[in-house]
Amino acid sequence: SLLEAIATAQFAAEAAIEDFRNNSTIKPPSMSFPHDAAAQRPRERVILSYNRRELKRLMWDYVGIVRSTYRLHEAVQQIAVIRNSVNRYYNSHPLSDDSIELRNMVTVAELIIESASRRKESRGLHYNVDFPERDDEHWKVDTIIRKQG
Repeated sequence: SLLEAIATAQFAAEAAIEDFRNNSTIKPPSMSFPHDAAAQRPRERVILSYNRRELKRLMWDYVGIVRSTYRLHEAVQQIAVIRNSVNRYYNSHPLSDDSIELRNMVTVAELIIESASRRKESRGLHYNVDFPERDDEHWKVDTIIRKQG
């Protein structure tokens, strides 16, 4: 629900702020902008559109409603290729809404894949053919993933 999304976003923001305050090794992201970025038009925008299509296809085919351990493992490999391509583009072209959005989409996809890979059960609409039963005893908990280092 929309209300749940708003509440979850608030909780995530508060946790991120707390982690930032308590961990001196975390540095805020660099927000350097190329000179006259508005005047620069990247000629290689096809890379963004290609990677966006590949990301959507990967998530639908490998991490969709019906999943398997094998497909999730393959998704980890494929998302790494997409991430590398998106990061190369992001770091070598002027910032744009599209490049920032795609980079964020890749991060969310990685989190979904990792979370789905950790869970050894089927729950709700997400069915893993290798773990067809729901397992409340071991998995009726929230999944929390934290970046190390």
